[in-house]
Amino acid sequence: MLQEDYDNFKKLPFEVVNDIIGTQYIFENGEAKTIEIMKKLANSQKVTDLSMRMRVAGDIVSPNDLLYFVNGLSFFLFSKSETVCIAAISIAMFRFKEYGELTTNTMNGDIVGYLMEIVNRCERMKFNKSDTFYTRVYGKLLQEYNHSQSYL
Repeated sequence: MLQEDYDNFKKLPFEVVNDIIGTQYIFENGEAKTIEIMKKLANSQKVTDLSMRMRVAGDIVSPNDLLYFVNGLSFFLFSKSETVCIAAISIAMFRFKEYGELTTNTMNGDIVGYLMEIVNRCERMKFNKSDTFYTRVYGKLLQEYNHSQSYL
């Protein structure tokens, strides 16, 4: 992804970025798989413990540490990078929403930057570098950005 695209994506509302990533995952992997992931995360004591540690610390772990954490969960150990990506984004969005970190617009670019860092790191885990989940997500984000600029 080009730096210019990354900077432009940070101008999109975080809800739009999250929705595009989630919708693309559901489209490619199905609603049942997505629900299974959400249930695994909701029922995981390790995820609950991580959430509590972040709450006590008043901060969220780095995207790299979050991906390392998700990769260590038994359900995700041999999962595709897209599945790890959606799990990490789900944990991050839960953390942002639950603890009120989505209340100011000034944080929007930081949240989008955090989500995009997760996507970028997961993309690097892929061996196939041609038309992937990630290139389709970037294309939809770019399309959304261009659409948003047409109204200015």
